[in-house]
Amino acid sequence: MFFGIRRGDHTMFIQLFFNNRDPQQKEELFAAIRGNLRLYADVPEEDILLCVVETNSENWWAAGRTVNPRTGFDERMSID
Repeated sequence: MFFGIRRGDHTMFIQLFFNNRDPQQKEELFAAIRGNLRLYADVPEEDILLCVVETNSENWWAAGRTVNPRTGFDERMSID
C-alpha cells in the first residue's frame, strides 16, 4: 500500500528530470506514459508512480558542454 492505493508486487517508480514544463504538459506526459505502459506492457495504472525533478538549465551537464553566458544554455540546447 502506498499513498493509500494497493500496489502490485512489481510496482514501477519512474523518475523524470527536466525543466520549465507547465502542469498541463506534465499531465499529458503522465497520461502518455501511463497509457503506453498499460497498452504495451500490461502494467496496471495502480503500479505506476511517476516523479518529476525539475532543475534549472544551468544545472544540466553533458560531455563538451559550453554555456552561452547571454542565454545560460548550452549551444546544443533549445531555448524553447
